[in-house]
Amino acid sequence: MAHARRKASRNTDANLLLAEIVEALLFLGGQAHRDQVIARVIAVRAAPGGAPAEALKAHILVAFDHQYTLDRSLRGRPPLFDLPFGQGSHRWALAREAETFLRRGREARGPVS
Repeated sequence: MAHARRKASRNTDANLLLAEIVEALLFLGGQAHRDQVIARVIAVRAAPGGAPAEALKAHILVAFDHQYTLDRSLRGRPPLFDLPFGQGSHRWALAREAETFLRRGREARGPVS
């Protein structure tokens, strides 16, 4: 049971991290160099007692790579992320369909106060 809770906790952390990557990419115009995305996530998370920047950077890289690989392995489901300059590139982007969907959702909710 403890193993299942730890796994669920890790999944929640991974989902939160993916959401933060998405938010950073939206903030940065839909695509940016991965270092800019990482810097944005770290800056937003900056809080006393937060994870050290290097540890968080490693988690961000793993989360993006895992989701990118998962996106490519699931047929019939639009991907969340893209590498516009191809495999091995350090430029991260929201996939076109995902960005369109996310921006429409933001517009529908109106300005954040």
